[in-house]
Amino acid sequence: MYKQGRILNVPNIPNNVRDLFDYARQRGYITLIDEKGTKDNPGVWQRQPSKLSYEEAFHIIEKNKPHWVIYFRNESYLSDSEKDYWEFAGCSISGNDYGDVFIFIKVLPETAREIFEKFSLEYEEY
Repeated sequence: MYKQGRILNVPNIPNNVRDLFDYARQRGYITLIDEKGTKDNPGVWQRQPSKLSYEEAFHIIEKNKPHWVIYFRNESYLSDSEKDYWEFAGCSISGNDYGDVFIFIKVLPETAREIFEKFSLEYEEY
């Protein structure tokens, strides 16, 4: 089994990203929304769970210089009790009135490959 992987052609067209992430969220097994530097979580060094919905978080991210990545996380290499997954992640990387927002969607490797085919995503494993 490979230890690392990444998508080489994450879409940067807003509607394509939204379709991809919405589909990954439907097929994934957990979605996490985190934030930092906000009214509820004013610390800027550590992310904390957010009260935002997925839709609210996505809207903030896409309006504030979004950064989207998809990486393989080899958790089973670190611990026998953990499972490997592909992480579909996004965050806002410019200042805004709310603060920094992060979305993490965990998808099992078999399911992720189906998503890669559906959206013509190129990946490398190493």
